[in-house]
Amino acid sequence: MTKEDLEQILKSLPSRKVALIGDGCVDIYWEADMRLSELSREVPHYPLPIVEERFSLGAGANVAANLAALGVSDIRFVGCIGEDWRGTLFRSLFEKIRIPADYLVSSPERVTPAYCKPIRCGISDVKYEDPRLDFNNLAPLSEEMEQRLLASLENACQGADVLIVCDQLQNGCITPKVMERLAELGRVMPVIADSRDRIGAFQNAVIKPNELEACRFLGLDPAAAEDTAAMKEAALALEKRCGRPALITLGDRGVLWAEGGRTVLVPAYQVPPPIDFVGAGDAFLAGFSAVYSLGLPPETALSFANLVPAVTIRKTGMTGTASPDELREAFAQYEDFCANQ
Repeated sequence: MTKEDLEQILKSLPSRKVALIGDGCVDIYWEADMRLSELSREVPHYPLPIVEERFSLGAGANVAANLAALGVSDIRFVGCIGEDWRGTLFRSLFEKIRIPADYLVSSPERVTPAYCKPIRCGISDVKYEDPRLDFNNLAPLSEEMEQRLLASLENACQGADVLIVCDQLQNGCITPKVMERLAELGRVMPVIADSRDRIGAFQNAVIKPNELEACRFLGLDPAAAEDTAAMKEAALALEKRCGRPALITLGDRGVLWAEGGRTVLVPAYQVPPPIDFVGAGDAFLAGFSAVYSLGLPPETALSFANLVPAVTIRKTGMTGTASPDELREAFAQYEDFCANQ
């Protein structure tokens, strides 16, 4: 990707109409200063004195947040939330970044997913993250909720340039009936699918697993994730299985693209520590999907997609996004680095 390519992409992104269906959640960060803690009189524990809390959109909703930060102005998020305090927070976070909640389906019978992360600090500069507290649904969608979700999906896809699928939760939005409809939609529009556990089950969709997800689905030894040659074969197997091109993200090695029985490796942008990988896959998915719908060469879309998490992983302790100016700055730094080699 050249500087001119980058500018043309950034100029084109506001015109994109992106539909997205999937499992959205709220990421909650609670920072506790243990220097303020005193032993409880009731139980033999030291409480966590919270001095700061931060909220951000996670999972599929983080993809939507990244699309908004990139400048995409028409984002249609289809998902399910509960009528609880986290659902209210979810809607407020959407409103803050000007994403309409028109396509959300809610029910008092559902739990709004959330990942709550207590982080301790003390005398030193070291921060320690406690085990995460998760809110998730323990039962599948009801038939009535599923029908409402499918109707919302149909509305969101009208006139959309691309459809993104985020399948992350066991009892989330991507039910068997929804998956059947996605396969039908994939015959008439670009569909990009990301799934934690079922990536090879999608049909007529460009699929985006990371190396470990690809190994798990194909029954490969996890050690094969470190073997680029093995991952090329895995990408070709996924392409054949799903009926569309496939890609496998390889962390700091970049991303493999498989199309027409051939593969290409697009290198990652190297980022010095400290870094935080939380949300990196969401950032990549947002960048790739929006640009892929422009009809540019896949290598250009993948190079742009690699640039987005190169910005977000520098934002530690949060699920970050990347603005056009931040992308320009990161690309300029990369050009300077290459010029000095």
